Amino acid sequence: MVNDVPPAEAPALYSSTFTFAAGRYDDAFHALDKVIAGAAKEIEGYLGEETWENPATGLVSNVYYWDSMHDWKP
Repeated sequence: MVNDVPPAEAPALYSSTFTFAAGRYDDAFHALDKVIAGAAKEIEGYLGEETWENPATGLVSNVYYWDSMHDWKP
């Protein structure tokens, strides 16, 4: 359950996840990260983003969320 809402009653969410190894990031990484975040925010229905880190594996995931796929382009 998300926020105490039963799954059958929760609104649909759509997400896109970018996963990478934690470490020291260069200017090219930060530039690409900024482009990805900017593009995500421009898509209609954008709700926000979260970052998750798994210390055991050293992986980091940026997850972007939308309430619809209305403005997505293949």
